[in-house]
Amino acid sequence: MRRGHSPPSTPLRQALRAALPALALVMAIASAAGAVTPGISKIAYTSFRGGSPAIWLVTPNGSGPTRVLPAGSDGDGAALSPDGARIVYESPRRYYAQLYMINTDGTGEHRVLGYDFYGQSGTWSPDGAKIAFTHSSNNGLPGGTGTVWVVNANGTGLKQLSPGGVDDWVCDWSPDGTKISFVSTVAGHGEVFVMNADGTNRQQLTSGTAHISGAEWSPDGTKLACALFPTPGSWSFSSIHVMNADGAGDTAVTDTSCMNARPVWSPDGGRISFHSNRSGCFQIYTMAGDGSDVQRVTWVTSTPGDFNGDWKIVTLPAGVEDAAGGAGLELRVPSPVRAQSSIRFTIPREAETRLEVFDGAGRLVRTLLRQRLGAGSHSAAWDGRDGAGRAVPAGVYHCRLVNGEAGRTARLVVVR
Repeated sequence: MRRGHSPPSTPLRQALRAALPALALVMAIASAAGAVTPGISKIAYTSFRGGSPAIWLVTPNGSGPTRVLPAGSDGDGAALSPDGARIVYESPRRYYAQLYMINTDGTGEHRVLGYDFYGQSGTWSPDGAKIAFTHSSNNGLPGGTGTVWVVNANGTGLKQLSPGGVDDWVCDWSPDGTKISFVSTVAGHGEVFVMNADGTNRQQLTSGTAHISGAEWSPDGTKLACALFPTPGSWSFSSIHVMNADGAGDTAVTDTSCMNARPVWSPDGGRISFHSNRSGCFQIYTMAGDGSDVQRVTWVTSTPGDFNGDWKIVTLPAGVEDAAGGAGLELRVPSPVRAQSSIRFTIPREAETRLEVFDGAGRLVRTLLRQRLGAGSHSAAWDGRDGAGRAVPAGVYHCRLVNGEAGRTARLVVVR
């Protein structure tokens, strides 16, 4: 869960250097033709801009917010597949919430189950073969009880994991695939539980009087993050908590002066994304695992706002983000890059503009430009160094141009 891509092997690096001239030409052609651009870190979230909820993707620094669902399709509770190619989510378009799936480029939308069956809070197994989710006994109406179920990603093999007589909600699959965390109702409020992936060996990890919502595994499986509402039944205030995987070491990493909820770990486990109404309208934020260095990601002004979903390394076809006004957006990068290089670009309108370089795992290497620019042609220099002034290793990188909400990505190769 939330893993990046492994670096190429030494023989592959050697082959890459030997084939650089031809490879650079192929990459330039492939990028222009809309080939796959892998390795971009993305947050999947629900946005109410436009009135109804829909699934969107955005980079953790806030660039390139892009709607995934087609017009007229509602959706909530996005969960990205381990390979970053698909999203499972819930949609109420058939009377009540059911699980749907869509590719991250907005194609292939379909119901997971071929018949009506209430489903929400989907979570993928680490191998991408199965989806665990919550089913409501009365299709989401008040008074119903929840149970955790599992189904193959192709919609077959539906199986109930929760025993009878329980009230289980909001599950998450552990990174090693052996356990599922969830929240079960105890004495009228939610507590964190875990069970084996086959539903056996249920264990309660927390015990108190507050209501806990969700329990998200860190990528290394050593920690859980959750939202804690101090007064069950009152949903105005909550804080993000981090604990060890056995429930020990519970630590609040935000305060409860507003609602802070739906924590999700970054692919490398170094940060947590969440939604909060601290600005008056719900927005997506990220912070370090200890609660420091809070950064705002989305800036929507229409209420109720944006709500967090998932965070993974995503594979997208190059250019798919250009649908939001990307006409006239051009990006021309040198490839290969050996020393000082000039990156040229054209933007169609005056707007806040960013030019950034990412590595193959989607990590930001360096921000080359971030300012408001007028329409027309511009350029920026890159010397092959990261933000700390260190020479980056040879390999494949991605240059990302964002103009307002439109974006374009191009690959480049660095040689040493």
